[in-house]
Amino acid sequence: MTVIILTLLATARATRLITTDVLFEGIRNKAVQRLVSPGRARVLRDKTAYLILCDWCASVYTGTAAACTYAMWHATMPFMVVVLALSASYVTGFLASVTERGE
Repeated sequence: MTVIILTLLATARATRLITTDVLFEGIRNKAVQRLVSPGRARVLRDKTAYLILCDWCASVYTGTAAACTYAMWHATMPFMVVVLALSASYVTGFLASVTERGE
């Protein structure tokens, strides 16, 4: 059960990396620029770009990847290291935002 909870937290962190984190900003911006272009397909492309920028939308893909990875490798050390690192990052970021003072 602990591994599942850690996998859920890792999924949340991976979703934030994709949708909003500065670390992937360049990749995200290039993908959105390629998807948003003038012309007849603009509406479809804008909606596709939205799938990259929306936390709820991206969580479906990261959740699916996490579930498949869990099913195949949940008992391996590399899986646990990645899941623990992402989970620790997510919890630390959350706690930092909750405990920040307006200084």
